[in-house]
Amino acid sequence: MISCPIQDITVQPYTKQQNGTWYPVQLKLSNGHTLEIRHQYADFIQFSRLIHQQFSLSRAELPKIKKQHNFLKKGAQKCLERQRELQDFCRHLLLLAPVVTCSPVFLSFFSAAPAIATASYSSLKRAFSLKSSRKQQHQDLAEISSAFTRPLTLSISPHEQQCHAQNVNRSNRCSTTSTTSTASSSILFSSSLNSTDEDDTIKLKIIYDVQNIIIIRVSRSVSLDQLRSQVIQKFALINIMLPDQLVLRTVDCARYSSGSGSSIICSVPADHDSSTDMLISDEQDLSRAMLLKWNTLQKVTLRCVV
Repeated sequence: MISCPIQDITVQPYTKQQNGTWYPVQLKLSNGHTLEIRHQYADFIQFSRLIHQQFSLSRAELPKIKKQHNFLKKGAQKCLERQRELQDFCRHLLLLAPVVTCSPVFLSFFSAAPAIATASYSSLKRAFSLKSSRKQQHQDLAEISSAFTRPLTLSISPHEQQCHAQNVNRSNRCSTTSTTSTASSSILFSSSLNSTDEDDTIKLKIIYDVQNIIIIRVSRSVSLDQLRSQVIQKFALINIMLPDQLVLRTVDCARYSSGSGSSIICSVPADHDSSTDMLISDEQDLSRAMLLKWNTLQKVTLRCVV
């Protein structure tokens, strides 16, 4: 019988770093090894959402990690409560059946860490290895490994860098919007009201076409419905109406750019190979992207599929 390769999970006190607030997670493996990974609180929210959807779990089986806005609590107190919440979540997680704790989504989350992803994955893979043939499991694990090691780079224009510098102090929670318009293009920048924690946000550049682009900052725990709503509203401001069930696609602006490499406009040739792109059409797609593709990125470029 297959058993979970992780015997115990301990969530350590949070650490503040330049790129955010992190919760170190100590893992005790079945082979006797101990290793440590780290995740942000928003990563746990997306993981909780994904694993509940994939296995149809009840709240009694596994409590949901949900972002709660309690502005009366100080930063340290809030982080301490989150640590307790995450520890309780992990305790319930290990009580679940092996179909959950040996699943690719479970193993990928506990092997994904910015600094030590490769080492963590190797340790988990060795702990999970079976003497019997499990071809499909190895294929799934290979896909997970590929997801952690595949690089994604974005081209950033001087214009975008300037906008980032002007908005570096994001402690002001008011929504700010400015529009740059020319005869041929409209680019709209927006700071999202949903972005309550600076270290839990990601900047999204969303392209309708080479003439119409919006840039928003959202929480890493944002749901697809919330993201769609914001995108649809922002494009409506520049007179572009999008469908309620909007589908987005990742774009690698490092490979395809309009004009010079410094242009903020990223256009994709019609004949380009889209097999490396990722469609965001449902909640699981967004959760997987946040956890496996964008967990170490500050900016991501997406394109509307219309």
